[in-house]
Amino acid sequence: MRKELRETRNEYDEAEKRLENAQEEKQKCLNEFKEKEEALEMEIFRLKTELDSSQATNTSLKEIITNKEN
Repeated sequence: MRKELRETRNEYDEAEKRLENAQEEKQKCLNEFKEKEEALEMEIFRLKTELDSSQATNTSLKEIITNKEN
């Protein structure tokens, strides 16, 4: 009987350890995802800023050309 209880306890401990490892891996993956998401958001912001700047330059050049043509 004690042997069976000990085996059951060992199985429980092993399952608990696997659960802990899975939770740690889940947290690690979540942290990596958040880091990548943040990096992508920063890149999107940079690209939008660059696009806005390019559009402003384009508008200015069009105005200069229009003024020179007139």
